[in-house]
Amino acid sequence: MYKSKDVVDRTNQEFMKLGLMGVTILAASGDGGSHFSFNNYSKGPQNLVKALNNASCKYNYPVFPTDSPYVLSVGGSSWDPEEYYMCGASSNNPVGWNRGGSGFSLDFDMPDYQTKIVNDHINNMKYDTNTFNSKGRA
Repeated sequence: MYKSKDVVDRTNQEFMKLGLMGVTILAASGDGGSHFSFNNYSKGPQNLVKALNNASCKYNYPVFPTDSPYVLSVGGSSWDPEEYYMCGASSNNPVGWNRGGSGFSLDFDMPDYQTKIVNDHINNMKYDTNTFNSKGRA
């Protein structure tokens, strides 16, 4: 979310060291979804508040460290659709989600081994590629 390049680089160095020791690092794929906010924005100029709420529902921004090339991003949860909360979810009744969270990194390029499967997936699901960085690490 709000990270400096120095913090990301240093953290990734430590993740690399752990990987070389045979440790798999798991990170939640997005407790708030694969966007950057966990609640509706409400404070500030109303035009900005509205734009931030629209962006966090429309665009997929996985947060660090789940988008790190040295992390296995796992998990996924959803909420009871009858209890409307931001983007149609409720914070009161989480349920397991069989499709997982995720998204496409804004900071890390897609590795070659992901290209074919991601392109096939995007084409089969007919995603609006304006909502995410389809060239980023999936």
